[in-house]
Amino acid sequence: MAANVYQNACLGEEALQELSSLGIQPSETKCTPLGVNSCEGPLDQLLDSYSVFAVPADQPRSFVEDEKILFVEDHGFRVVLKKANQNIPSIVAALDETLWGEVCSLRPEVKYEPLSADEIFTGFDPIQNGQAYSAGDVYYELSPCGDIICLYMANQVILSNEDVLSKSRLLYCANTGVNKGLGHRRSRTPEDFYEVVEIGSDCDFVEVPVKYSFTPLLNDLV
Repeated sequence: MAANVYQNACLGEEALQELSSLGIQPSETKCTPLGVNSCEGPLDQLLDSYSVFAVPADQPRSFVEDEKILFVEDHGFRVVLKKANQNIPSIVAALDETLWGEVCSLRPEVKYEPLSADEIFTGFDPIQNGQAYSAGDVYYELSPCGDIICLYMANQVILSNEDVLSKSRLLYCANTGVNKGLGHRRSRTPEDFYEVVEIGSDCDFVEVPVKYSFTPLLNDLV
């Protein structure tokens, strides 16, 4: 599973140069500051007013034209309010982004997790390659380092000889609390005496003090 912490915030010139030294071109990164909100009201107010898509994830439902639903994107660093542009017969059909129009969006200062890691662990089964799935089935994948757990939904029938993730839609992710320094989180821009290094799951980048950059200790990254 690949995800990039730095898709979720603006980076300074030094951080972009550091990413370039790791093989990532600055042009590949987004620059949307955290805390940007085009909606009226904070996230808590939106959650009080609207349902979150696929929560609970295994509950089938339909959507009517003009119904508004919150979608979780960018691993919880972006929440988007969307409105159905037609009647949608099922939650699987609702995975088609052309059936929705964006109303507004916000980037919360703290990652939003609709379900905790424990709720995902206890409520769903892990992805099993070699197993057939029906459209609408929900399952999770744990990152190689165990730091992130993500919930997926099959967007079509998946045969036993097909790759599961290639025919699945990411619903949302949660930090497990394992290897805390490796999670998808972002609280500030890089400062002096910090540098960006690759660590944890594929394409994860975290800030570490320069004096620890060659032999980072997990306790010092938390």
